[in-house]
Amino acid sequence: MEHKFSMRPEEALEKIRVGNERFLSGQKKYGSGTGKERLTELIGGQAPYATILSCSDSRVPPEHIFDAGFGDLFICRNAGNIIDEVTLGSIEYAAAHTGCPLLIVMGHENCGACGATIAHYKDLGHHETHNVDDIVRRIMPAIIEMKQNISNQNFVNQVALSNVKNVCRQVIQRSKLLKGFVEKGEYKIIGAYYQLSTGKVNFMI
Repeated sequence: MEHKFSMRPEEALEKIRVGNERFLSGQKKYGSGTGKERLTELIGGQAPYATILSCSDSRVPPEHIFDAGFGDLFICRNAGNIIDEVTLGSIEYAAAHTGCPLLIVMGHENCGACGATIAHYKDLGHHETHNVDDIVRRIMPAIIEMKQNISNQNFVNQVALSNVKNVCRQVIQRSKLLKGFVEKGEYKIIGAYYQLSTGKVNFMI
């Protein structure tokens, strides 16, 4: 049976853009899509228009940032918006089983996970827990690839941007399924950066 997506990835990206614009303007519809009627509609299945891989930072709630309701977004969150097997499998599931045509990998301003990675880069003897160190290990390539002076005051935000680009590349490299969808033009992977200070999302297209 031929796989079908819920819509074109370009349409999904426009929904994401418009949602963030509503959030910024204060003209939010969020709430109208979260009532009992909407829950009843979704009992039989889901067809989210975008998968969001974002940081688990409490200041970065995707449903609010993109003014979305129940059933709109398939959310994967962890510290540093990193890729591991479970996260990548979740993203693949959304594409293959719900028809979700778009992945947004979203980093953000003043990311604590990126800050922890910088601290480890400055002092290789710096350790927290085994599991936190694993997060640091996955973000570290973003610093190494930059080859910049880490004394820059804005370095943590530069690392967050570099990490988003690196994760987008990893998704393509590590998922034959998603790579195939992208090559057919049925699926898009877009990097994004959320500004805590303004609420605006900038897209890397």
